[in-house]
Amino acid sequence: MKLLAVGLFTLATGCAVDEPQQESTDQPARSPHIAVLLTDAPAEFEAVWVNIASVAIHSADAGWLTLADSPQKFDLLTLRDDITAALGGATLEPGMYEQLRLVVDSASVVVAGEESPLTIASGAETGIKINLDSMFEANTTYSITLDYDADKSVKSTGHGYLMTPVISVKDFVATPMESESEGDEPIQ
Repeated sequence: MKLLAVGLFTLATGCAVDEPQQESTDQPARSPHIAVLLTDAPAEFEAVWVNIASVAIHSADAGWLTLADSPQKFDLLTLRDDITAALGGATLEPGMYEQLRLVVDSASVVVAGEESPLTIASGAETGIKINLDSMFEANTTYSITLDYDADKSVKSTGHGYLMTPVISVKDFVATPMESESEGDEPIQ
């Protein structure tokens, strides 16, 4: 677990954020919007299935805010070479956001044509937390791409397979909103 925490901290702190350009306009400020995407690095398995039950973001002011709560199942190995899957998104209040949380409630691995369940280290109980420590500004859309590294996450234990999720922020891009349009109301 210490290796997971150190790995996530090291990878998350090495990511750059493109700072949005502020322009003077007569339009009222619009709430920031976030989109969370998922991708994977290459692995030596035939398939690595994960069921992500929910995605949330944490703000010191508002606590945990749900970005997606409909379970989604992905074969991580299909998400390579810049292919991504949308995990969730929402319009948020401007402010500081500390973490993302993914709740992975089940997983399996396919090796030599045989599917085996994965025991998930803390994924279903407390969720997998990814540090953001980022200020979300008005009039900005944020896109966060998470790299769920199947090869580093899945280990054979001799008694089956164990998943200790290794997830890093691959891209964190801030883009100024172009013009006002109708959209989601901010999560409160």
